[in-house]
Amino acid sequence: MVDDLPFPHPRTPYNAKWQKVFRPTLLSWASTFSDPYATNTLLEEPILLEMWDIIYPEIDLDKEDRMDTGVKLIYLVCVLLSPRSWATVPFQAGNILHDWRTTIGTGALNVVKNHFLFPANQFNKERITKFVQWGLDPKKFNFIYGDPNAETVRLILMFTNNTDIGLQNQKQGFRSDLVLNVYAIHLKKVAGAAATYGDQYGALALCTAAVSVVLFMLLDHTKRFPFYQTERALSFWASGEDMSMKTDENGKRKLAALFGEMEWGSRARGWAQSTSRLDFEQWRAIDAEATARVKKLPQDEAAGEDIPLGVDPRAMLEL
Repeated sequence: MVDDLPFPHPRTPYNAKWQKVFRPTLLSWASTFSDPYATNTLLEEPILLEMWDIIYPEIDLDKEDRMDTGVKLIYLVCVLLSPRSWATVPFQAGNILHDWRTTIGTGALNVVKNHFLFPANQFNKERITKFVQWGLDPKKFNFIYGDPNAETVRLILMFTNNTDIGLQNQKQGFRSDLVLNVYAIHLKKVAGAAATYGDQYGALALCTAAVSVVLFMLLDHTKRFPFYQTERALSFWASGEDMSMKTDENGKRKLAALFGEMEWGSRARGWAQSTSRLDFEQWRAIDAEATARVKKLPQDEAAGEDIPLGVDPRAMLEL
């Protein structure tokens, strides 16, 4: 447990630093991996001791204490059960990373709901249905773009003598309101990190997958009709109404579909193949626009014919 770590007395400020600094630092590290669901298995003692040195530079450990602390850290953040009580270990990384993914999944549901219900957006049931079908077209995935019609705009400007074609052709990948608002939730989770570990393309991929539950078929009585391949939060609105919650046999309300690795791991990895191709300027724009949205967050939000077989279409998108 955290009490086993070699914190000097009084321990309170060190425990607080563990919560306020270690957690976001761990998430900052996890965010750089292409598979955000596999980070639990990638943690090793040297990584955790590096975080320890950054967060607690004033704690001087000799060689033996350092080795002992490394073992405690890897156990604390990676092992599910305590040998003392067989109870879940508080603050273990499995929980921290699971809570992070859960927060992103729940936050995406709130972001999409607020987008459709915001009066100024003037959505009704019919418009929501059309938006979902347009935004989640599996050949285009329009929902990720800040300016999905940039190519059309470019052609119009060509005929109006505007020569800034390069600028106008930017579709602004991963800069839609929906994706940026969910990514802002992630940025709030990593605020206070003692270190950064590179571009957080795994986190951006996770946020995109959260916006984007695959519906393989649309059922119509006894017939089955192929439906647009859709992704999670938006797919709950495919009928024009919010279907993200359901009532179980005990009358309790719960999520209609989980945001777990089995359901969404492969899709998050698919999105990561595209987020990893973003260049410096694209990342700078995404981070700046999402950061500006962090303070506005509500408290409760914290395959195409031209794509080779086996290649995820999310990996081939124009950015």
